[in-house]
Amino acid sequence: GSATLEEYQTAIGQVVYNNLSQNPNTTTRTIQVFVNDGELNSNTATSSIDIIAVNDPPVLDVDTTTTGTDYASIFTTGGTGTAVVNVGNTSVVDPDNTNIASATVTLVNPPDGVNEGLSVSGLPGGVDANYNTSTNVLNITGSATLAQYETLLGRVIYTNVDPEPDLSDRTVQFVVNDGELNSNTATSVLEFNRPPIANDEGTFITNNRDPFIIDVLANDSDPDGDPLTVSSVTGSGANNVTTDGSVIEYVRITTTGFDQFTYTVSDGRGGIDTGRVGVNIQNFSSDNPQTFTGGTLSDNLNGLGGNDILDGLEGNDTLSGDNDNDNLIGGLGNDSITGGLGVDNLTGGSGRDLFRYVSSEDGGGLPFNASSTDAINTQIGLGQFDVITDFEGLGSTGGDQIKLEFGTTINIVTTVQTDISTNILTEGEAGIFAFDDGSDTYLIYDGDGNNLIGDNSQIIAQLQGVTGITELLADDLIII
Repeated sequence: GSATLEEYQTAIGQVVYNNLSQNPNTTTRTIQVFVNDGELNSNTATSSIDIIAVNDPPVLDVDTTTTGTDYASIFTTGGTGTAVVNVGNTSVVDPDNTNIASATVTLVNPPDGVNEGLSVSGLPGGVDANYNTSTNVLNITGSATLAQYETLLGRVIYTNVDPEPDLSDRTVQFVVNDGELNSNTATSVLEFNRPPIANDEGTFITNNRDPFIIDVLANDSDPDGDPLTVSSVTGSGANNVTTDGSVIEYVRITTTGFDQFTYTVSDGRGGIDTGRVGVNIQNFSSDNPQTFTGGTLSDNLNGLGGNDILDGLEGNDTLSGDNDNDNLIGGLGNDSITGGLGVDNLTGGSGRDLFRYVSSEDGGGLPFNASSTDAINTQIGLGQFDVITDFEGLGSTGGDQIKLEFGTTINIVTTVQTDISTNILTEGEAGIFAFDDGSDTYLIYDGDGNNLIGDNSQIIAQLQGVTGITELLADDLIII
């Protein structure tokens, strides 16, 4: 465009050279300028520009999955060591260099002295490393690519062999150098974690193929109070052992003998321990009268037919009498007791016990009409029902429980009855109520919700010696 000489002088003076490369070619640049008056070009004026490259420092990030350049890790005491960066997610970037010349990794606060330190393995060719126990600095020297230094930093390990280490957090600082300039300082903080303690469980006893639960975590602990889970189970041979993370379900498949398996407990923070569990597999129960005695742990005993005696002794036992008139004794612990068909004598023992009924016939009671106090007392005189000898906590929270697994809705009359003359149930719906005769309390089930007619009332259980309770709580009965 046409303009005065002065205006063109000003315009030419405002021409600026720019180069955005982080690693520019340093060859001298030549700028040529000429003007035209509309007909003829002027002479060509030449300007030379020298290019001086400026080295930019590398940028280090020891955890690319989070904001910032730092990392938080956990060291489990007693272990072989832990990485101090997020392995596989470490970044070394340099805009104008393809190699790194060196790195320093500093353990800032080592209260356990020479018992703790840093090390690195798997160095690429031409790279050396040395840990100075006086300065607590791991010096890594030798040229390698950015990617090689990323891998190398992932192999730096913190170890601590002190049998009683200081549990305060450790700080580790990282700096890389491109031969001229240091990078930023990236920091890793190591939190100390003490591993859980898994205690061997001893020997459980089973005489059937019914699944039973082993609460292996009950005697395990964690010094830091971390919640524990069962992460794996191994070595059970032909028997079926599974876990949901909190308990182990054991199903007998093989014949008699001793079985053993190992479980691993985890604190969720890198700490693990293993424990062993033994199972004494006894002869299968039969339809003949038999006596089975458990041990100190949570046993699984089934009587099948015959008038059996099952004594769980200690532990949270699972006892099932099945058919005929059985004597089941839970003993110490929180036991699950199923009398089954027949008139059974059930003793929970100490602990919070669960008495299971899977049908109304399980209590052994004959059907009748619970239409009056006299009718109920007459039925009580026949003695055709289970006797729970030591039911504890009726009408209060946290006591023993009755579990009805009839597969139907059962309405509960919460007021304990002492005199019956009318229908106290909801017509057309199964119901259950408690009757106190002044000496004991009886649980009475009715299938159609009318205790006056139908001949389908049944005394399921006598709670021996339980009297004076006026109201049932929801905590007393579990309906499934």
